[in-house]
Amino acid sequence: LYYNDPRLLRELRSKTTIPVAAAENEKFSARDLILADAVDYIQPNVNNDGGYSAAIRTAALAKMFHIPLSHGNGNGPHNIALHAGISNGGLVEYHFHKWMAYNAIFKSVPQPEDGYLRVSQEPGLGLEPKDGLIKEFAVQM
Repeated sequence: LYYNDPRLLRELRSKTTIPVAAAENEKFSARDLILADAVDYIQPNVNNDGGYSAAIRTAALAKMFHIPLSHGNGNGPHNIALHAGISNGGLVEYHFHKWMAYNAIFKSVPQPEDGYLRVSQEPGLGLEPKDGLIKEFAVQM
């Protein structure tokens, strides 16, 4: 099954009770997936879909059709901020291995508490690189 294929996802959706989610890698696929009644959830991704502006437009489109958002969140706090900042934001997933990379790079990263990730209260995304990080990873040319 090729991902984001409206016809195939609609067929899959008709044969299962498992919710179908898609549109996290192609900002222009959400419209076709929605019109084909191919998904239960739309998954805008700020890292893959053209940034926050494109993801917000995708979220607005999903809202017009009463389709909730959800996200696999392999890209960490960026998508948490998206979901927290829109009225139809949904749940995001926690990928331990990717979160460990964020912990190695940034001073303060939201950590799971009672099964939830809290939205940072720091300015912007709340991601400030650790002191000396650039010097530590500098490469001599």
